[in-house]
Amino acid sequence: MKLPKKYQFQKREKYWQKFWRKNKIYQFNPRKKGKIFSVDTPPPYVSSFHLHVGHAMSYTQAEFVVRYKRMAGFNVSYPIGFDDNGLPTERHVEKKYKIEKNKISPKKFINLCKKETQLVAKNYKKILEGLGISVDWNLFYHTISKDVQKIAQLSFIDLYKKGLVERKESPIIWCPRCQTALSQADLEDKEEKSFLNYIKFKIEGENKEVIIATTRPELLGACVALFFNPKDKRYKNLMNKYAIVPIFGYKIPILTDESIDKDFGTGIEMVCTWGDYHDIELWKKYHLQ
Repeated sequence: MKLPKKYQFQKREKYWQKFWRKNKIYQFNPRKKGKIFSVDTPPPYVSSFHLHVGHAMSYTQAEFVVRYKRMAGFNVSYPIGFDDNGLPTERHVEKKYKIEKNKISPKKFINLCKKETQLVAKNYKKILEGLGISVDWNLFYHTISKDVQKIAQLSFIDLYKKGLVERKESPIIWCPRCQTALSQADLEDKEEKSFLNYIKFKIEGENKEVIIATTRPELLGACVALFFNPKDKRYKNLMNKYAIVPIFGYKIPILTDESIDKDFGTGIEMVCTWGDYHDIELWKKYHLQ
């Protein structure tokens, strides 16, 4: 067999893609006997008309496992879908159609999200097939579809019946522009030059003061406790005492936690209900009021 001087990979890719589709190589057969290997990869957001190299990397990593399991004799269920009711999708639709979701009816906005997802899904499919990702397109789904909504609702009801659901008040990260709550995953850290502000707290019932250092003095009114590292000998005499919040005049407990950096600022930290993630973590851990 004479091999071509230059390998025409694009032609061969199309040939094999056609072969895979025609012979249903990657189609999951629920009636097939044997062990099932089910893949639960997070569906990508429809946040633009294209995917990026990060998607290629993450799906390729999963692909290594999927192909290995097939060769090991597993009946692989590898669905694919798109998260078309997440915040990135909403922002994409708002930008493209120059609208604000709060100023149109929910039904109209959902229909726009569905329309955009259908357009983008075609391009995403072309890209994923070009990468050779062996998903089963017969199991394709949208998170905004009625069937998926029903599954999510049934799952929630199941969790409720098992006593795994609770309602409580808790600080959240709020975006004033998008008018929605954000998760930590939606945020990016950005380092900026700043400086420490030193604030004196009086010790309740004593003629003594303790100084804390903070970059966020405007959060003073939300302060619920002072913390120091239990290994920090400088503040051992403050254990289980109370401090008075300057300006506002209410008392707060002085507590210890090993997460406090002894070498930052004065080594004693002001914890606020509306501070950063570390503040919220300590607020929850010690049930602060």
